[in-house]
Amino acid sequence: MINIRIFCCSILFLFISLFGFSEGKIRWYRSQINTGQIGNCGPSVVSMVATWARDKPFSVEEVRKIIGTPFREGDTSFEHLEGALKKLHVDYYEILVYRAEQVEKILKDGSVVILLFYPRYIPEAKKDSVFGRGYSAFSGGHYSVIYDEYEDYFLVNDPWLNGEDRYYKKNKIMKSMVLRKILVVPRRVKWR
Repeated sequence: MINIRIFCCSILFLFISLFGFSEGKIRWYRSQINTGQIGNCGPSVVSMVATWARDKPFSVEEVRKIIGTPFREGDTSFEHLEGALKKLHVDYYEILVYRAEQVEKILKDGSVVILLFYPRYIPEAKKDSVFGRGYSAFSGGHYSVIYDEYEDYFLVNDPWLNGEDRYYKKNKIMKSMVLRKILVVPRRVKWR
């Protein structure tokens, strides 16, 4: 007798293979570490969302070449990120958010979010935990990508040290935002 789980997984795999449903075949997390500049969180998040949205790899260095070095240490503004997204042909829109429920709705609609926040408001994770920051906080603003939610956490790809698939408390994220402005990037192609 066939195990029902194996049977269901086989049917699901067959369906995905036949119809080409794609939630991304390419690993889209990018780190800013060892990418040439200290302030590469902006180019890193653009690289992440462009790879995610287009299912085509874009490196942090490619994005940095598009943006250039507008400020000392490579810092960037939202306008620089928007310019790079346009040049990479990535659809996006900006909105102001004041409540976690607004971000939750965006995520449920299948989009990801770029935000600028102060890491010092996010508690540091305990050893070997993904719940919290994976690094010591610094005082400046920092870009990251929110891509999902789980209970009272947002799932975040943070381009700094140990930043892949982190769980940050929703209320801490909302409190830590430098600006209320976020960039929303919808998935370009879900079906091939």
